Amino acid sequence: MPPPSRSSSPTSPPSSPRPLDDLLALAQQLTPRKSPRTLRKIQIRDQIQVQANDAQQERTKLKRLAIDAEQQADTARKPAKRRKRGDRAQDADESEPNAKKLETVIRDAGRNFTITRSLFLIDHAVFTTEPDFNFNYDHEFDSTENELKGQLCDILAVLPESVRPKINQQWVQDSFLDGLHAQRASIGHRLCVEALPYIADNVKAFNTSASRFEAFSELIGYKKATPTTAKYYDRFEAPILYDEWNGTTYVSLIRGKKGAVGLFEGLSRLPQAACLERIHHIVAVGPGGISIAAILTIWLHSADTQLVQVGDETSIDYGKRLRAYNRRIREGLRDKKAWAIDLLKYWNQTLFPNADQSDYGAAGLEDLDDDADLDDIFSQAPSVPDSAVPSINASSHDNDEEEEEQPRWTRHTSSPTPPSPQHSRQSSKQPPARNQHKPTAQASQHTPNNDPPANAARRQNAGGSSSSRRPLARR
Repeated sequence: MPPPSRSSSPTSPPSSPRPLDDLLALAQQLTPRKSPRTLRKIQIRDQIQVQANDAQQERTKLKRLAIDAEQQADTARKPAKRRKRGDRAQDADESEPNAKKLETVIRDAGRNFTITRSLFLIDHAVFTTEPDFNFNYDHEFDSTENELKGQLCDILAVLPESVRPKINQQWVQDSFLDGLHAQRASIGHRLCVEALPYIADNVKAFNTSASRFEAFSELIGYKKATPTTAKYYDRFEAPILYDEWNGTTYVSLIRGKKGAVGLFEGLSRLPQAACLERIHHIVAVGPGGISIAAILTIWLHSADTQLVQVGDETSIDYGKRLRAYNRRIREGLRDKKAWAIDLLKYWNQTLFPNADQSDYGAAGLEDLDDDADLDDIFSQAPSVPDSAVPSINASSHDNDEEEEEQPRWTRHTSSPTPPSPQHSRQSSKQPPARNQHKPTAQASQHTPNNDPPANAARRQNAGGSSSSRRPLARR
């Protein structure tokens, strides 16, 4: 006898979302219409039907109650303001008056720090470092802790006095970093797009990473691989560091896109429109600004596409390199080296003829082992009397009051006389001006590859003129 037929299909498909209906249909199929008298009296089918209907009604009721409760909660809840991206003031303490205005001030301080002190933080641990308001910069590079303290002092120097005690608050730190990152991003656009036609003759050489590498790799210190060494970029044997590029790059940043026009002829002027120099009251340049200028010049001519701490194409560690340059200059000032003082004087006479010798530098960290063989470039330079050493701890906001005239620049008989502002402008006409100098890889034939910085320092000791070769200065 064949088995019972299973051709009948259920009322609802297997994917039905109505389990109670499925249960009811199944019960009706299993309960026979004609059964013994006792089953017919109990009327199982009717009872199952009633229970299923009651369960469905209860489920619907509970669902409606849940929806009503949710709607009531939404109505009672105060509508939240949509948070803007990067709105740090909302994280400030409720007792903080004018938190939004204070956030703007802190962001501006971060922007100031980026163009006068350092493009990068040594480490985010700088914010957790205990502030030392009597910090001695002479010991800045004695330890990592001191280096962090030095940079923290630089951060506090650009912040308003009322904000400094709040530096340990997260929203203050985030606001500062927002300003730093925003300024660094705008630097890339300013140099690569707006100011480039006024800095370089052949802008086509800057079009791609490949064209920049082909034209400028040797100028920024690229060394090809040899059978015994891998290819790399040398920190100090980069001819572009000793040319006029650094000054034109930096002044294009702080004085506007046309700031580089006529710089070395004394024709560059502060524009009437708002610019970084005017906004942040920059009246002098120090080790930090000079180091930043060197880094931006190298980056502008590199194959890298983004201004980040480690180059995306070259793998140059710009953060470490900036700290290396800054450390050399600040240690030179600390040890009263003539080349360091001459360097600061030259930059300020060229960019700010009426400026004092205040410092805007940032603390730094570098690997000493990497540069041990370069110590003779700097350590052999002569020293000068204490009276000739400029302050290295002044802030860019500390120049509002009129100060006493700087002491006359006295030198050892073996040291060259620093150029006066007039001499700087005249001597800049001697070599090819920026607009006549076409930067290519072949330009390295006219650069310190044939006359390394060490020779310049040795000529200083020998009494020869070194005005044509200063570390991190123009040619």
